[in-house]
Amino acid sequence: MLPRAGVPSCVQKTVLIVFLVLVGWFLSGCSAGDLAPRFELVSARTVEQSDDGQVIALTIQGENANDHEVHLRNAQYRVTADGVQIFRGQRSAEIALPRYGRVNMEVLAAFPNDLVVSEINSIGITGSIEYLHPGPFAETLYDNRLRRPAVGLKGSVPLER
Repeated sequence: MLPRAGVPSCVQKTVLIVFLVLVGWFLSGCSAGDLAPRFELVSARTVEQSDDGQVIALTIQGENANDHEVHLRNAQYRVTADGVQIFRGQRSAEIALPRYGRVNMEVLAAFPNDLVVSEINSIGITGSIEYLHPGPFAETLYDNRLRRPAVGLKGSVPLER
């Protein structure tokens, strides 16, 4: 930045810093008081099984402690059976958690039988789920990959047969 005639460079730096702080605050959506949603794996059950493979449905409960809806976006996750990774995937959640509410969503894991050597006892999941902050600019920031808040997901449950 070139110094302007008659304006000390320290004043220019101060103005630039204040400007950047204000822009950062504005782009953050002014949502410092928002609570991130929480997610919990509540169940896993076999929905299809053949000689070649299996499909397991995992039910994840999302909870919103805010006084506004929280829109969910992409979920990336890994599924393990008794500690062995059997599936890795992503899905577009495209649901909203109601204000002060809970919603169950289901993700699937399909895998060949040769990945597991014995009967499966427990199913685990790790991953993250992106969500959208409220506000007029949150979707624009999200779509332009400038701000994509995400919450971790981790849990393990017995496999229901």
